[in-house]
Amino acid sequence: MKKDTPPPLVPTKPFSENERIPICGKRITDFWMEIDWMTMINLHKPHLRLNFESHDDWLLFDQIDILAENMDVDFADAAHWVLRRVWGENFEAARAMQAMCRPWDDDMLYTCRVVALQFSKHLYPNDNTLYHLDHLVHSLLRTDDEVLHEANGHKSLPC
Repeated sequence: MKKDTPPPLVPTKPFSENERIPICGKRITDFWMEIDWMTMINLHKPHLRLNFESHDDWLLFDQIDILAENMDVDFADAAHWVLRRVWGENFEAARAMQAMCRPWDDDMLYTCRVVALQFSKHLYPNDNTLYHLDHLVHSLLRTDDEVLHEANGHKSLPC
């Protein structure tokens, strides 16, 4: 008889207060700041696993989904926040790479695609292709102003 494996533990790491970034203008709790998102993203590196077959495959998706629910934001906003948290000051570099202003760094591209894959699983649960990934990477690399603009019902962007 096959035993069910227990769900994996969520990796954690310490953080400093100056690393705290809001999610859709809301203050994020320490719990979410302490999660080691990069470890979860790199769990299967260098492979992108399209079929989520084990607890490990669902770990990142589940944490982003719970973050979205707990903070009362969309899955896309939670996934965007994860990329902001992972890249910190380098988030703008990822945006420049997405805009083709500079070549993609392999690690940054992999990270963006893994998070986009989670978003794809949220939007298209039965789609096991890479068809949507690059478009979803673009939508996840929005600026904070663009995210707040969408969260506020598409009112005018701040000057």
